[in-house]
Amino acid sequence: MKEHLKTALLILLGLSALYLLGRTWMYESGLFGAANPEPEIYAPARPDYAPAAVSPARCAVTRGGERMGGQYDAETGEVYEAFKSMLAQALGLAGEAVPVPAGDALRLLLLRDGVYFEFSGQIPMPLLAAWLSADTSLGGDIEVVGLAFGGEGAELFWADADGAFYTAAVPIGEPQWPELPELRPCAFAFEEEYAAALVSWQLLIEETEPRVSVMASAPPDIQRELPLYAPFLSKLGLSSSSTTSYLRDGVRVYMDVENGQSCEISPDGAFLFSNPGAPAIGGAQTLAGDVLRAWEAVSLLEPAMGGARFEVFRAARTDGGTAVELALTVNGVPLLWESAFVEVEGGVARRISLKLCRVTIGEDGTLPLPLRQAAVLVDKSGMARLDLRYAAGDGGDLVWAVRS
Repeated sequence: MKEHLKTALLILLGLSALYLLGRTWMYESGLFGAANPEPEIYAPARPDYAPAAVSPARCAVTRGGERMGGQYDAETGEVYEAFKSMLAQALGLAGEAVPVPAGDALRLLLLRDGVYFEFSGQIPMPLLAAWLSADTSLGGDIEVVGLAFGGEGAELFWADADGAFYTAAVPIGEPQWPELPELRPCAFAFEEEYAAALVSWQLLIEETEPRVSVMASAPPDIQRELPLYAPFLSKLGLSSSSTTSYLRDGVRVYMDVENGQSCEISPDGAFLFSNPGAPAIGGAQTLAGDVLRAWEAVSLLEPAMGGARFEVFRAARTDGGTAVELALTVNGVPLLWESAFVEVEGGVARRISLKLCRVTIGEDGTLPLPLRQAAVLVDKSGMARLDLRYAAGDGGDLVWAVRS
C-alpha cells in the first residue's frame, strides 16, 4: 500500500512538472497568453478512428434505469460512432441554451435514459459540430455532451469549461436504440460517497482487466535509421537526400537557406522545426483543417515510435492561425511524456516542437490503483478529475492522474 501511495504521489508531482513545462512553452510563445485570449481547446482522438475527429474518453448509456459504460477503449469509440448521427441531428435542431443549476436538477438529468460522452478536456461546440458534419448555432467550450430522452422530446446537454451545465430542447422524439458493444457497469461521482472530491459528473469505471504495460526509451538514431524520419522531413519540404545538413554538437541540422526552413533533430529525440517564410495556402483556413494538418505532419514520425501514436489533445485559435498540442498515447491511454506542439498559419505548419520516444509494449498486464484508494489522495475541492495515464518510467505502470 505504501508503494502504491508513493507511486501516486510521484505521478502527481510529475503531472505538475509536465503541466508547468507545457504552460511555459505556450506563454513564452504567446500561443495561450494574454495576446491570444481565446480559451484553450482540447480535441482528443481515440485510436483506429479518424485523427481529426473527436472521440470521447468515456461513455455511458442509460436505458430502463440501467447504466453501462466504457473508457479509453474501442467500445467507447463504437458507442460514439453509433450515436454520431443522432448527435449531429441534435446539434442542428437544438433550441436555446438553458442553464441547469447544480444539485438535484442536474442529477435527475444525468440519470435519465440517454447517452453521455465525457471528453479528456475542453472542445468548442462549433468544432464538435464540424467534426460531426453538422451545423449549430450553439457556442462555447464543452467537456461533456449527451442526449437525454423522455417526455415530449429529447434534450441535448453539455458542461462548459467552467463545469456549468446547459440543456437545449431537441425535437427528435424517442430514439431508435442502436446495437451497442458490451459495456461495463458505471456510476457518476455524485452517486458514490468516496468520490466526493471529484467533479460530480465524472463517470466512475473501475479497471478490472489488466492492460498492457509499456516502456519508453530513446527513439532510433537518425544517423542509422534515416528512412524512419525521411517521410516527416519530406512532408515539411526538407529532403533528407538533397537538403543541406550538418552535425552540431551531436544534433543533426537540416537547413534550406533559400526558403528559410530548418529542422534540428537531437539524439534524445527532440525535434525543432521552423518554417516562417513559406507562402500560405489559398482559401479560407478552418480550425478543423489546421488540426488535421498538424496531426498529418507529426504522425509521419510514428514508425519510429514503436507502440505509441500521436493524438490531438488541445488546439487554440491564434491571431494568425491555430496552435495544436498532441499527446503520445498507447492503445488510447495517454503517456506521461512531453507533448508535441505545432503552429499552423495560412494552412502551413510554421513551427513544430516535440520529443519522441520509442515505446515497447510488454506482455504483462497492469492495473492502476483502485478508484476508491486513488480518490483518497485527491484534494477535497470537489472539482478534480481522475484520468488514466501510462507512466513513462517506473515500469510503465497504468496510473490514475489527477487533473483539476
